[in-house]
Amino acid sequence: MVVVFAALNADSGAEEVCECWSDTTCEDGIVTLYLPSCVCGEPTEVIENAYECERGCRTDGGSAFDLPPRFACEEWRNKNVGDPCTTRRDCLPATFGTYLACDPETQACAQTDPPAVPDYLTQCGVTNHDVKFPFYPLAGFVPSDACDGNLCVIATEQDCIRQGCTIPCEFPQDCPRGATCEERRDSRAFKLRFEVRKVCVPDTGVNVGIDCPEQ
Repeated sequence: MVVVFAALNADSGAEEVCECWSDTTCEDGIVTLYLPSCVCGEPTEVIENAYECERGCRTDGGSAFDLPPRFACEEWRNKNVGDPCTTRRDCLPATFGTYLACDPETQACAQTDPPAVPDYLTQCGVTNHDVKFPFYPLAGFVPSDACDGNLCVIATEQDCIRQGCTIPCEFPQDCPRGATCEERRDSRAFKLRFEVRKVCVPDTGVNVGIDCPEQ
């Protein structure tokens, strides 16, 4: 992608037109990333071996512009109904809101139901004593034996800790309908380092759909 912008020449003070462009290419399973300097006269930075694909470059010819380098790989392009497969992973990721599974008879991706998580967003019993910085606005997770998936997603506020049971994920299709897969930090009290994990959260925002405990 090329972005044309105007800048003042430092020597003459005249306005000059510059190109600020970025791109991602993939060849033989190796992704190269081109990062623009967006400064007139400065070269674009080239990062070779930015990512190594597990299943080669994506086969649809699509662009990974403005996405992490991994999206130039076949294993990260959105799959569609009818795509060839041998396992469920071959059908992931899919367009948001679409759930696919591998049909063993046709060996093709087919629509399926979203995962069933009976206790999703039910209360976890988390209190201020369980959370690091409980009165500081924070979106994270804590382990919880009250949840079938042993994880509780939280969003701290001054007057409550919004909370709900959740499960780990890699793609949005690993989550129940109405949820997406996002990174959250381990927010346990006395935790020295913040571990980051991907968990299912409401796709409507950090606090929407996650309730405060009943008083």
